[in-house]
Amino acid sequence: MSRTVALVKNGRPCRRCGGTERYASNRDCTACVRSGLYRRQPKDLERHRQLRNARMRAWRMRNPDSRQRQKAYRLAYDFGLPAGSYEDLLVAQGGLCAICRGTCPTGRALAIDHDHKTGVVRGLLCTSCNNGLGRLRDSADLCRRAADYLDSRLVR
Repeated sequence: MSRTVALVKNGRPCRRCGGTERYASNRDCTACVRSGLYRRQPKDLERHRQLRNARMRAWRMRNPDSRQRQKAYRLAYDFGLPAGSYEDLLVAQGGLCAICRGTCPTGRALAIDHDHKTGVVRGLLCTSCNNGLGRLRDSADLCRRAADYLDSRLVR
């Protein structure tokens, strides 16, 4: 079977059939993906996962400070925090959540709480408090009404 190499919009034909349709995310054309003929078998997926994990372990061994660099980058990109400011906030709060004054029940690091409208960082919260504020849509009015509700429903 001879393949005719036809260029597609992104410059390459399908690696499976040589078709000219646009690629899907796995470098096959959309027709091949829809047909399902070229799906990987579970044993291939497991082998791929093992190889990928081995490559990542080796890379982490060669780059031991990569996680700290990535964390510093995300803090600067997401919240505009310079390097070391997370640790400064943590020390200022005594290593505890700004609302409940406890540690994170999940054992994770404290989350950075910020105003979603302005992007201003307010403090560090445990997972429970951070989720609670998010579910109350960061509304002071809703938080007050929730507190009033709890106070009014106390069994005396």
